[in-house]
Amino acid sequence: MSILFTTNKPKTLLERLRSCIDQNHIETWAYDGNGDFTHTPDQFRYKAWMRPYVLSEGLMFGVVGRNDQRLTRGLYGIYHGRFAECVTNHGDDLFTVAVQTANGNMRYDVFDGPLVHPPKLSAIEQLLLS
Repeated sequence: MSILFTTNKPKTLLERLRSCIDQNHIETWAYDGNGDFTHTPDQFRYKAWMRPYVLSEGLMFGVVGRNDQRLTRGLYGIYHGRFAECVTNHGDDLFTVAVQTANGNMRYDVFDGPLVHPPKLSAIEQLLLS
């Protein structure tokens, strides 16, 4: 699963998220030295990360799992859903459309072992990811 926020200012959107975290406007997410975001409530902290990719069509996020634990579907869904909520709450003036794919997007997700079999991409997903 990946999330694409369609914008002509992907770097600005990414900088906004980091700035909101730095200023404590976002308290449930943090980012690390690699620029990846992790959900900070105790039960989710460091269980996975959302990795940003600045693309010409927008800002894409894929999930990065831990090397020592298999990523569960539940955790996978929580990270994507809550991160999409966070970006919407703090950056909705910087994107026009958010598209979230289902299941593993092996182009942007990084985790050990398959979570699910990657689905065939629809025409819109192929367009967005090409």
